[in-house]
Amino acid sequence: INVVYKESIDILSIGGGCYEDVKKNFETYSSHCNGIIAIHDIESCRYKKRKTAESWKFWDELKALVTCGAKEYENFLFLAIHRKRIRGNQRGIGIIIKQ
Repeated sequence: INVVYKESIDILSIGGGCYEDVKKNFETYSSHCNGIIAIHDIESCRYKKRKTAESWKFWDELKALVTCGAKEYENFLFLAIHRKRIRGNQRGIGIIIKQ
């Protein structure tokens, strides 16, 4: 599906899921966002290694690109919000603020 955006997106929310879906959604829509990008479930299944929940993998990859000085992400500020749970799976949300 090809979509032409006439206006920018202020807040982009990307649902957690498999690595490929999260990456594709980020690559497709992030350039149209001029404000906040939220990636859900950045801690979900980090230590259980389920293919259906690998948002954490893309989140870590994106942060590593910024750390290495990738020009396309030089204006990104990263925040991660999650709480440590004693039982059950971690969730978390990764927030990127485009400055």
